[in-house]
Amino acid sequence: MKKTKTFKTLTALLLCAALTAIPLTGCSGSKAAVPANAAGANPRTITDILGYKVTLPAKINKIYCTSPVGAVMLYTVDPDKLVSWNLTLSDAQKPFIKKQYQNLPMMGNSGTQFNTEQIIKQNPDIILDFAQQGQVDANVKQLATQTGLPVVEMDTSLEATAKDYRLLGTILGEKKRTEELASYIDKKQNSIKALMDKVPADKQASVYYAESADGLKTDGSDSMHTQLLKFLGIKNVVTISTSQNMKGTAVSMEQVLNWNPSVIIASRQMGGDQFLKSVYQNASWKSISAVKNKKVYSPPVTPFDWFDRPPCITRVLGAQWLAQTLYPETVKIDMASETKTFFSTFFSVNLTDDEVKKILSSES
Repeated sequence: MKKTKTFKTLTALLLCAALTAIPLTGCSGSKAAVPANAAGANPRTITDILGYKVTLPAKINKIYCTSPVGAVMLYTVDPDKLVSWNLTLSDAQKPFIKKQYQNLPMMGNSGTQFNTEQIIKQNPDIILDFAQQGQVDANVKQLATQTGLPVVEMDTSLEATAKDYRLLGTILGEKKRTEELASYIDKKQNSIKALMDKVPADKQASVYYAESADGLKTDGSDSMHTQLLKFLGIKNVVTISTSQNMKGTAVSMEQVLNWNPSVIIASRQMGGDQFLKSVYQNASWKSISAVKNKKVYSPPVTPFDWFDRPPCITRVLGAQWLAQTLYPETVKIDMASETKTFFSTFFSVNLTDDEVKKILSSES
């Protein structure tokens, strides 16, 4: 009898352990909350941007972000809780990031593969993910299954940035800081939209986004990588579907000629520097309106790209830059002053006049 009792007790313990190991996170496909045992003592339940109910620990000490978008946002609120950048900081970026956070370990991101073993070793309390067009990446779902960690979903859209910050404040218990940032975003976004409404119809630009050295990779209005255009109400000439390829979609020179954009935006992260050096001398491009009128621009990239890649919070500043660049007669903004304010507010960096000049030029 003693042996039988011991066997039954062991079986019950193993069954309990097996059930506990089954992760049910907010991105599982249902709207159910994560079990309390996944969140430790005194758990609390929040509703994320996608409407998932997620059970979290009472206190969050560390967060693994699945993409640079989340990492940059978390850094601006509480960098002590950040366990990975998901990107390699360049020598040009590091001066704007506090030294103790410059060399965080690389553990992959949703666009590649996650180093699950390293993530577990960092012992994060939750996973922060930014769903693309409301869809949770399969790699993120797998990571949730492998780690058993609660996953909180945010929204990648530019319009939702302030809302994302407020949710992050609820998660971290740092509402004062996140409200400061969210209020700044609301103010600037409302202001720039009001200015854009004043642009005469006959002055509206049509834009082509060049994402390669030859200029023949792009993203259409269906892509998260061109949200800044959509937010400002600027026409993207690319009407084909491109959202399936996150690295840009190849197009032909014939298509670009047919679209004939009045403005070209070149991504420095995707070969734009080379494109800018050659486009005005390239016979294939010379008949395009943007090239003929010298309206090929490359957004600033310090400390992160103001337009895209990653499509992070610097786009709030990028919206002001782009609107003024395209419509200087209507949109009058002191970009030097705005840049100083943004860097001070979000990155706790006080820029010099020379630094601002370099950031706003093609040198940064």
